[in-house]
Amino acid sequence: MTPDDFKKLINEIGGLIDKRADTTETNIKAHVDKRIDDVQDHLHDDIQASEEHTNAALVALAAGQKEIRDAMATKADVLDVGVKVDRLKKRIEGIEDDLEIPHRDKN
Repeated sequence: MTPDDFKKLINEIGGLIDKRADTTETNIKAHVDKRIDDVQDHLHDDIQASEEHTNAALVALAAGQKEIRDAMATKADVLDVGVKVDRLKKRIEGIEDDLEIPHRDKN
């Protein structure tokens, strides 16, 4: 084999190696891109499911809070009851005074 033949052979082998490397790179890139797409799709589905679960929990929480608010006495209701109790105390004290009954809560 002459030096020129050897150089030719080396160039041919180099060209084949370059083609094979390009093909391998293309195949690996396609595989990696597909895996990335699969992971992104899966992640998107998980995020969407999590958002739906969170939204359902927030709706349930809001409904529970509304139910509590509806059932709970307001501050005005409590003040109104306090005023009525004070009036009743005064009426009872007036009756006790009229009938000369000693006041139980006073010494």
